[in-house]
Amino acid sequence: MSRVLAWTTPANVREQVRRVWDSGRILSAPLSGEALFPLTLRLRRPEGVYYWGDIDTHGFAILDRLRAHHPRVHSLLMDRDVLLAHNAHWVEEDKPHRGTLSRLTESEAALYEDLRHQRLGERVRLEQEHIGFRWVENTLARLSA
Repeated sequence: MSRVLAWTTPANVREQVRRVWDSGRILSAPLSGEALFPLTLRLRRPEGVYYWGDIDTHGFAILDRLRAHHPRVHSLLMDRDVLLAHNAHWVEEDKPHRGTLSRLTESEAALYEDLRHQRLGERVRLEQEHIGFRWVENTLARLSA
């Protein structure tokens, strides 16, 4: 079954995305798990690149692999507060990643381990498109300030 999501993006969110994009601090690329590599990035400001993926074991595995090539990449909206605030939108991750990840921050690693060992529930996954616009808007406002 195919699922179609209809989104109405508020003008101020579009403007904030445009400002962050123009500053060279955000990269948009159609990434799908293993399709991420090999990937060559030409960045205007590599110290401020953000990765926003699903909050699940594979989202963190992709972030870990991305940091192997670009260690200064920051995660965006991939933390425990976001996950817990959106528990009504959790779905089950199909085949969780089970490996050890060495390039996550302390808080990212703690959340990854909780997901990997199913401490928050069985195969918890929050898809990025289910994160509330206010969360996105507030995060982009902080980045563009």
